[in-house]
Amino acid sequence: MSKKFLLATIFFFTFTNFILSQSADVNKIAVLPFKFSTLDPSDVSTTESILRLEISKLSSKDIVSAKKVASIPSSHDCFGIKCAVETGKAVNAGEVLALELSTLGQKIITHFMLVDVNNGSIIVEDRVTSDYVEELESVMKRIAASAATHQTIKESAIVGNIMESEKEGFKKRGGETNFGMHFGYLYPQNGYSEEDRSFTGHFNVEREMEDYAFGLKLGGRQGFFINLYAEYLLTKTDICPYIGGAFGFHNVNHDYYSHYYYDSNGNYVIDDEEKKDDGFEVTINTGLRIFRTFNFQFVANLGYSFTFNDYDDRALIFTIGVLL
Repeated sequence: MSKKFLLATIFFFTFTNFILSQSADVNKIAVLPFKFSTLDPSDVSTTESILRLEISKLSSKDIVSAKKVASIPSSHDCFGIKCAVETGKAVNAGEVLALELSTLGQKIITHFMLVDVNNGSIIVEDRVTSDYVEELESVMKRIAASAATHQTIKESAIVGNIMESEKEGFKKRGGETNFGMHFGYLYPQNGYSEEDRSFTGHFNVEREMEDYAFGLKLGGRQGFFINLYAEYLLTKTDICPYIGGAFGFHNVNHDYYSHYYYDSNGNYVIDDEEKKDDGFEVTINTGLRIFRTFNFQFVANLGYSFTFNDYDDRALIFTIGVLL
């Protein structure tokens, strides 16, 4: 091996290690002390703690301790790319989140930016306005979601972190009461007078939480039914699949046929066989809710129902509808 090749190899690995040593850890994020002036320091301290906690829930990145960040001189009174990058390199964090809180009358304006330390560029930047200090908890949840997903405030909305200012428009918070109207078709699999399909419709009222919805359905599908139902909501975003079930009562309409025959004595007999057409009903449901973070939703539902009566009525049920 020549001396030139050996020297080139040593130089290459030395240079590579130097470059890597200058790169901040992309799996770490640092939150700078908030820049503020007129707010109560204790409120700001609590708000900062909420933000750090929410980021830890939503992001897979390690959060640099507040004490370590505060020990870096460039982290104080910082809201800019240069000081954010300096602090990020000092604590070996690949991303730095900086916030500035200011007031306009009673309103609190929170301006934030997420900085890529290695590139010296802004990943996402946005501002949020809250009407009072208590709403800063919801604001911090949204900023944490933005930092974790690299999305703007508008894009990061999910059920559970909607702010009061958005609720005044079309957005909503978790824990809502919804009213719905749904229409579709019933496709018999057994019983139901052997019909091919029939129209179905129902009204419902429900209580929707962050992960669950439960309520009451009242309507008709070849007869009258009333069900209590519960659903597990698989996401908190605008496209939300779900699974669930229902239990209730169903009175199914059937065609009755008389049986005519001659008995052993030669007498003409009309036998009207009576069967029970009502009974308890169990339904398995799955479907999709669209625009879940809004005050209105479109719902597509597919169910399979079992009615415990003498006809053993079973059917597939497909409906579409709205929740308001």
